[in-house]
Amino acid sequence: MTTTLDGTPTPDMNKGADFWFYERGVNVIPADTVRKRTFVKWSRLQLHPQDEEEFENLKRVDAFRNGIAIIPGQVWRGEQKGNYLIFIDCDNKKAIEEICTNLKGKTIPLEKLADKFIVEQHRDNPNKCHIFFYSPIPFEKKSSDIVDAKTPPENIPAFEVKGKGSHGIAYVTPSLHQNAIHMRL
Repeated sequence: MTTTLDGTPTPDMNKGADFWFYERGVNVIPADTVRKRTFVKWSRLQLHPQDEEEFENLKRVDAFRNGIAIIPGQVWRGEQKGNYLIFIDCDNKKAIEEICTNLKGKTIPLEKLADKFIVEQHRDNPNKCHIFFYSPIPFEKKSSDIVDAKTPPENIPAFEVKGKGSHGIAYVTPSLHQNAIHMRL
């Protein structure tokens, strides 16, 4: 059995891969999410659907054991086929506050946003999160703006948006993140 250092069991990565492939409809690749790297060529999956047989074979050989990455953008199967899965990576508290604030200046809790969107957040870092939602149109890639060195980093919303397959990958739940330590027992 695989566990974290605190003794909790690690998740079933194949079930997680199934969630993203079958329920969310995006292409899924194996990854080492602790080291933030992948081991398969995935450029063709930016523009084309992943073959189900290929995906199932990855599960059979336990390719997802170290984590899962998805290719945000085009949804290839399921109820949302034809839409785009948009990924927002909020890397600090200010980014989360900005995303949770509407045009009238009212801020809602992240938990309330999770009622409408997929929100991933690690228990050990409430100042970061991933947000996923469907859109009928792709979003353009966006990274945080660089500002002058006089502005404290905590006052700059650090976020990234990926809305097309060509924008890259996202490491997703139930994968371990780079600060996690796990071991096999």
